[in-house]
Amino acid sequence: MSDPSLQWIAVTDVASLLGVATSTIRRWGEAGVIPKPHKIGGRSLWSLQELRAWQDSLLQHTAGGPGVFA
Repeated sequence: MSDPSLQWIAVTDVASLLGVATSTIRRWGEAGVIPKPHKIGGRSLWSLQELRAWQDSLLQHTAGGPGVFA
């Protein structure tokens, strides 16, 4: 059974959220740059929670985390 608290968004919403083209989202997903989409009902959907966690990890990394020169 799926978790009803999860929010799922389509590629157009992910692209809008990140300010890039849908083709970039697909390419990044295939390359592992962003969290991979989940197939739900034949559609590729992203977990908004996973994307937010990914964004947070990027912000922590660029704010002087390990391996980053601040």
